[in-house]
Amino acid sequence: MKKTISLLLVVLVAGCEPSDPKLREPHLAAMACRDGVKGQLKTPNTAVFAMDDGSRRVDDKSIKVESWVDAKNDFGVTVRRHFTCNVSVDAGKVKVEDVSLQN
Repeated sequence: MKKTISLLLVVLVAGCEPSDPKLREPHLAAMACRDGVKGQLKTPNTAVFAMDDGSRRVDDKSIKVESWVDAKNDFGVTVRRHFTCNVSVDAGKVKVEDVSLQN
C-alpha cells in the first residue's frame, strides 16, 4: 500500500511541473531570491517565507520578486521583513541582480 501511494505521489508531483521553461522561470527566480535574502539575515536557518512567491515578469529578460520573510533577529525575536529582488533571465537560467531587504 505504501509503495502504491509513494508511486502515485511521484507521478502527481512530476506531472505538475510545467514543460515550458518560461513557466518555470518565475518559480526559479523566487527560489534564487530566497537564497539571496537568507544571505542577508542574521539567522537564516529560522527564515520562513510567504507561501506566495510574489514573482512577476517585468519583461522577457527580467523578473521582480516582492515578498516577505519571518526570521529571528539578534534578540531572538521573530520579525517580518519585506524584500524586493530583481532577477535576470537568459535561456531558462536565472541570476539575482540585487536584493533589497527592508528593516
